[in-house]
Amino acid sequence: MFYGACCHGCFVAGVGAMMIMMFFGMSRSFGVLHAPWSYLANALLLAQFPLLHSMLLSRRGRAVLSRLAPHGLGGV
Repeated sequence: MFYGACCHGCFVAGVGAMMIMMFFGMSRSFGVLHAPWSYLANALLLAQFPLLHSMLLSRRGRAVLSRLAPHGLGGV
């Protein structure tokens, strides 16, 4: 139960942070990148979503995810 609550809590915190940043128009941050570095950073952020999700759906990715869970909960 604790592991599931932690996973869901992290998800809610991540979605909440995303909602706050979108509400403020992405104007609040820890710093500023100027062109051309801002373009590179945006491209990397766009690319990480499909690449990371594709990796996690692969056989190796599922093995990594199963090792993150407590013993007995991460079996595929």
